[in-house]
Order: sequence, then C-alpha cells, then structure tokens
Amino acid sequence: MDSHILKTHPDSTIECRQLSDEFLEETLSLMEKVYFAEEKIVGAFGLTQDSQTTLEERQVMKDVIEDGVSVIAIDKNNNNKVIGACLNKIHVKPGSGEETFYGKIAKSSKASAIKSITEFDDYVIRKFFELCQVDCVLEFTMISILPEYRNRGIAKTLYQIVIDLGRVLAKGVNAKKSVDGRELALEPVPETIVGVCTSEKAWQVGEDMGFKLVATLDYEKFKCEEKTLADVQVEEISVVSMINYRHQDLLNDDVLWVVRILGGKIFQCGVVKFVIKLTLSLYSFLLLAQTYFFVFAPDADQLIQYGPLFFQMCYATLGMFVVLLRNRMIEDVMEVIDLWDVKSAGEEVEIDDDDQVFFTNCLMQKWFFGHSKCLIVLIKLTFFVAAPCMTVHGYQIIYTLQHVKFQMYMFNKYVEELTKGFTTCECKLLFDEVYQNEVNFRLKFLIKRHCDFLR
Repeated sequence: MDSHILKTHPDSTIECRQLSDEFLEETLSLMEKVYFAEEKIVGAFGLTQDSQTTLEERQVMKDVIEDGVSVIAIDKNNNNKVIGACLNKIHVKPGSGEETFYGKIAKSSKASAIKSITEFDDYVIRKFFELCQVDCVLEFTMISILPEYRNRGIAKTLYQIVIDLGRVLAKGVNAKKSVDGRELALEPVPETIVGVCTSEKAWQVGEDMGFKLVATLDYEKFKCEEKTLADVQVEEISVVSMINYRHQDLLNDDVLWVVRILGGKIFQCGVVKFVIKLTLSLYSFLLLAQTYFFVFAPDADQLIQYGPLFFQMCYATLGMFVVLLRNRMIEDVMEVIDLWDVKSAGEEVEIDDDDQVFFTNCLMQKWFFGHSKCLIVLIKLTFFVAAPCMTVHGYQIIYTLQHVKFQMYMFNKYVEELTKGFTTCECKLLFDEVYQNEVNFRLKFLIKRHCDFLR
C-alpha cells in the first residue's frame, strides 16, 4: 500500500495519508487544541491544561501513534496544513493478571484526569474483547477535524482509510508506517475494528460506515470526583461498535460469486462498458429501421411474423441501456443487509443454443443484399454482448433474494430462541428481573433487525 497518499477526498485540495514524522508535531498540537477541548468524555472527567496533564496526554498520543496506523488530512492549498487527524491503537487481549495499554497508563499516571480517562478506556477495551470474542482489535482512539473544515465528509474519509488499513493487515500485507523511520512488524494483526461513540451524531456516522452496535454503556457506573458521568455528560448515550475482519473478503467467501459477477461486476469494467455502448448504438439504429419498416409494413402477416423478434431486440436494447445507467442493485442492497455466509447454491442453469433467424436478417436481405452475409455475421457477434445484458437483472434478483431468504431463516431462529437459557417456571419468570432484562434486550434486537429489513 502507498504510504504517502492513501486517499484523495472528493474535494481535490484535501489529501488523506498515513501520519509521518514531518506532520507529527502539527498533529499533536491539533489534537491538543481541538480534541481535548471538545471531546465530551474528556470534558466530563475535568481535564485541564496544566503542565503535568499536557505532558501525559502528549505522551499517550505518541504511544498510540507508535503502532503506525494513524492517519491525517492535509489541505494542499494551505501549505499542507494538517486539518484533521484520526489516531488509532492496536490492542492485544491481556492475559490473566496482565494490564491493557490503558490500564498501564492509569496505574502510572500522576494527573487525576488522565488517570480517570484511561481507567474508563481500560474498562471499554476489556468490554470489547469480551463482546467481540477476539484477541486483537484496532481501536479508533481519537479523531478531530478543525472547525472550519467540518461537514465536508473528511472524518468519513479518514474512517474509511483506517478500515481499509485493517483489511490490508488482515490479508497479511504490512501497511503500518512508523513516524520515526523504524520498520514495524506485521504482528499484531487486528481481527476487528472498534470504536466508542459518545453522541447520537457520532453513532450515525459509525452506522453509515457499516459499524454494528454491540453494547451500550451506562454513565452511572463511571465516577469522577464523586460525580457520575451521567451528571456531567451532555449526551445521554455511549455506544460501542465494531466491524469484523474475519468475514470481510466477501467475494472469496461468497458461494454465489459467479452470480455476483454475472449480475453486475463484469458490467462495471471499462472495456465491457465501451463494447456495450457500441452495441447499444448499433441496436438503436436497427430498432429505428425496424420501426420504420413496421410503420410502412405492407401486410399484417409480416407484423405477426416479425413482431416477436422486434420486441425481443427492444428488450435486449433496454437491458443494455439499464446496465449502463443503473447496475449497482447488489451493492445497494448489500449496504443495507449484511452479507452472511451462504453454504449452498442452486443448480446450474442450462442455456439452449437457439439459432433462430432474427428480424434484422430480413432487413439486411432487403436493403443490403450484396453485403447481407457480412452484416448478419456482425449482428450475430453482438449477441455475446446483448445476451448477458438481458440476463443480468435475473442474476441480481437471484443473488439478492438468496441472501434475504437466509436472513429470514436467521431471524426466525432468533425468535425461536427468544427465551433460551431460562428453565424456571412461568410463575417465577414474572418476577425474575434477570429474565425480564434479557428478554427485553433480545426483543429490542429483533425489533431493530426487523426495522433494518423494512428500511
């Protein structure tokens, strides 16, 4: 992976890249002035900019940056000014009696606010390992954008780069970049990317990026100077989210990958699009010629004889037109409904070889008698383009419905196991608080899942 420019923002003046030494100090200053001044959790713990706190917060950032997976955004038109940064940390599950990255900082910290913040972070990271059932996670540790550059999609671009970095690492490609020129080892490799959202707006961004809600945190459980976070926090909720890299290589895991290619991927290739455009131009001309023939058809027999073939070409032309303009049905649907593994596919479809003479052959004989054979061969060659365009929508429907069907099976299974794990009698269940809370959680999950389908 290119370690210089990773992604160009839709605004071509903005470049997003991995953090390097030349931008380190400017990035640290940006996070100090913006992130630590605006982040609600940081504010709730009463962080102040005294010398000890500033020293420790800067050291924490440097320790996070050492993992080589932090990214920044710069403005090329403003002397490559750092306008945003996303600092990220790779965490390995601690063994019995061992401390997390944050736990070590909390024990050694002399600044009370840093100690409280890292104790909170230590709890969250341990919660991630518990919920995600993995041994290594990549955490969105802190992100900030300069106020004058906000609402331009820069944060989403930075998030996407980090997600892509995680995917590359999961495939065994070492894309880490140190800020001091050292060569970083590929290990540890994150299995999951995680993050904590401390506002509804932040969660909406995470949800748009494809993250999944795995837990909510109760602010009443966390205290700072005898006050709970609920007493000082502006927002009411904090959500924990994740993306699992173990099932991200969808094309290789997808049993219906052939259908996926025939249903859209092949038609997104530039060369194929060019060939379809040429074929569409030829078919459009032939349709106009046939339409002219129909208008001045000498008798009804020819209308009956060649009518079906005329409409067949109309369908092929329409298929090519739609493929060029609207050919992302699978991608659009899968952005809403997750692609779960499917272990079986349908039987192969046999296509008969039909050498039927098309209506255009009659026109070639009538109008271009001396060159009719060459023109007919040329037209028949276009069938290799027209035929896939006519079937692409069927493949898209088959592909999508197979996964929707599987989703419904899974939903039905969740409903059947709504009360699984509870063996007490019905009369006791009415007064069993644990049972009531668990069933309430499961019902909310099912309702949200159902709403996702209706979305």
